[in-house]
Amino acid sequence: VSGSRLRAQGKILAALRDCLQASPADLLYVFSSGDVDLPQLFALAGTRDVMALLHELTPHMDAMVKARTIDALRRQVDFVHLLHLQQAVVEMVCQTAGRELTTLKHLIDETGDFYNLHKLVFCDLAPALSEKVLHHIETEARAAQDLHRNRQEKSTVNGSGVSGTAAAALPRKILSDIDDTLYSSGGRFPAGVDRRFPRKQLYPGVLALYRELDSEQDPESAAASAQHAMEDELSTAS
Repeated sequence: VSGSRLRAQGKILAALRDCLQASPADLLYVFSSGDVDLPQLFALAGTRDVMALLHELTPHMDAMVKARTIDALRRQVDFVHLLHLQQAVVEMVCQTAGRELTTLKHLIDETGDFYNLHKLVFCDLAPALSEKVLHHIETEARAAQDLHRNRQEKSTVNGSGVSGTAAAALPRKILSDIDDTLYSSGGRFPAGVDRRFPRKQLYPGVLALYRELDSEQDPESAAASAQHAMEDELSTAS
């Protein structure tokens, strides 16, 4: 590492420490501000000392800041070889629980490219760290399921009219292709081969299917789903 790079790393570390000492909110602003190029910052100063500052900051982060920081760290060209960067990412995930973890997973998946949660867990992280993340996600999922069932059982006991099927229902995340699944590709290569409908034509009933799958199927959501399905069919027909 050149002397100029070491000096730059020292200045960045000192500035980040000053922010943290003033208030965690000051350093949170740095990591959440659109004026800060986080991937470039970590490319220049993704040192163990900076990761130690992240360790102190992590309990103060919300899902949005964590997702932005995780995305910047994992885009480093040598991320798969640098355990201190991976450990910082794993710590941010494992210190997130409940609905906040669900939000974080969604945000990681919504970068618009192939840097998704699957790639992070199964391709980018070292095996031991990958297992740690998977165990945390499984533990939180089981806790969420237990909480959901307990609430539904209490509703049934209190006479709210929730059926046994609804009591067992859980939210679902739908993963779907688009071309020749949501709408027709018109047979245009390489998107797809279906020439039965014009290109970009939504398949009849597909939005109703997605909405039904995405519904928790309590009476209110089922009724809303039916209403939306009717509206979708009318819109497609027109």
